[in-house]
Amino acid sequence: MKKNVFFKAGILLFSLLLLPGLSGCGAISNVILPTVSESEVFHTADKISAEYGGSRNVTVEQLPDGMRATGAERAALIKIGSMSFSLGPDPEGTEFEAEILGFTIDSRTGEIYTIVVVHLGSDSLILATAPNSPHFDPKMVGFLPGAPNSENISVMINSAVGYTEVAGLRFREEVTLNVWENGIVELDRENVTVSDISGQQWVSRRVRIGEQSATLLIKK
Repeated sequence: MKKNVFFKAGILLFSLLLLPGLSGCGAISNVILPTVSESEVFHTADKISAEYGGSRNVTVEQLPDGMRATGAERAALIKIGSMSFSLGPDPEGTEFEAEILGFTIDSRTGEIYTIVVVHLGSDSLILATAPNSPHFDPKMVGFLPGAPNSENISVMINSAVGYTEVAGLRFREEVTLNVWENGIVELDRENVTVSDISGQQWVSRRVRIGEQSATLLIKK
């Protein structure tokens, strides 16, 4: 299981400041976090193998006709229509680097889609799926910021859209997230409420799972 990478330095400092006062009371009480199982927390809806390595160190923003991904040095734009698709640099004419990693098949239609990685700067990249023919399902193509093994994905909200969809969740406020190798989505703070594609609401809570603690999404 992927280790939690968000370090709550502020909480540690606060605890240290309290120690002198608490010691005089004769006892120090620890906060007991609720324990959850893997089945109780949200897993990404981006169904792609963790072997592809995930996306990392990018900011994603939903647009009316697609999504923008901004990395350490450059940005890429993906536009999706009912019968059209484009993937390229933003703005046009700037540097763009992408490579094919593999292929995936839509089990319902048999259509083949290409899995690519777009490099956006030093240790900054995003995965995407692209159609191989004009006949494609728009839901099968796009950036994959919520792929397993993704790290440091910042979510930006475009006021014209009102949300950004990552991992099958609609975020309406800016957050930073990781996706573990097993697909569990981890947020950088608590009390963030999101909805999945079926309308179910989830809220981020600090919990204990296995041998570690993390801020995960549980059903509201």
